[in-house]
Amino acid sequence: MDSERISDMELLEYVAGRLDPDRRAEVDAQLARSPEDRRRVEALRRTWELMGQWEPDTAGRDVLAGVMERVKAPAGRAPPAPFRWQAVGRVAAVWAVAIGLGVGGGWLSLPPRPAPPPPEELARQVVQALYLDTVGAGGSVGVAESLLEEPVDEEVPR
Repeated sequence: MDSERISDMELLEYVAGRLDPDRRAEVDAQLARSPEDRRRVEALRRTWELMGQWEPDTAGRDVLAGVMERVKAPAGRAPPAPFRWQAVGRVAAVWAVAIGLGVGGGWLSLPPRPAPPPPEELARQVVQALYLDTVGAGGSVGVAESLLEEPVDEEVPR
C-alpha cells in the first residue's frame, strides 16, 4: 500500500470506525505517509461530526459524490443550490393569470356588436349585391321576386 491511494468510501468507513483492525492498521500507516490523505480524512471527520450519527436510507442511491463535493468545496463557499422548479412554476402561473385577465378584460371592454339585420333586409341586400333586381325577364326576375317576396315592377325588353 506504499503509493496506493485510499478510496473515498474506505476513508468514510475509517472515519465511521467500521474497518476491520488489519485494514485500519494499513490505512493508519498510509495516513502517516500522506499529508493529502490526512487532509481528506480530517475533512471527512469534520463532516461526520456535523452529521452526527445520521444514517439515512440510501439504498439504490450513490450519495458519496454529493458528500465529496461538499467536502472538497472551498472553505466559506457553499456548493451551488439546486434549481428550484417550484419558483418557476409559480412565476408561470402568475403570468398565465395576468394574461388571462388582460385578454378577458380586453374582450369585455369591446363595444357590443350591432344586431344582424332582419331576414327580409338581408335578402334585399343580397339581391342588390348580386344585381338580381336589374336582371331581365329571362327567368331571373322570378328569382328576385321569390327572394324579395315583392313583385318586380320593371320589365326588361328582350
